[in-house]
This record gives sequence, structure tokens and C-alpha cells, in this order.
Amino acid sequence: MMDEDTPWGIGLTFAAFVAVGVAVVVGTLSWGVLSIHPVLFVALSVLISAGAAQPLWKRRTVPTLRWAILGGAAGALIGWAGALAVFLT
Repeated sequence: MMDEDTPWGIGLTFAAFVAVGVAVVVGTLSWGVLSIHPVLFVALSVLISAGAAQPLWKRRTVPTLRWAILGGAAGALIGWAGALAVFLT
């Protein structure tokens, strides 16, 4: 059996589960803030993303955390897109 350095199957599955959870939370909270005021949504999204980016970027080389960070980033983008789609319709 071949020895793999990176567990792609398990890692991407873990990232997908994290992405779904983050997308639901971010989408729900973003939609709530968007219903208050769109400028508040943009300001809070930028501040939270900028605050979370640096510590997450430093931990991207930790084997388990890199998959969670990938899933979290994808989930946040999906959640924001979903909230904007609901808001614009």
C-alpha cells in the first residue's frame, strides 16, 4: 500500500463539513444584518474577515487545521453569496 503524505479524501470531506456549518451560520447572520442595513453588513464582514485572516493564515500549515481553514473560508464565501442572493431577490 502506498504511503500518502496528504490525506486528500478525509481532508476534503472534513473541509466540506466545516464549509456547510460555516455557510449556514454566516448566511443566517449576514442575512439578519443585511435586513438592518447593507452598509453595516459590508463593514462587519470586512472587519471580521480582516481580524480572522491573520491568525488563520499563520495556522495553515498545521495538518488538521488547514482543512478546517479551507472549509471555513469556502463556507464564509458561500454564506455571503447566499445572503446577498436572498437579499437581492
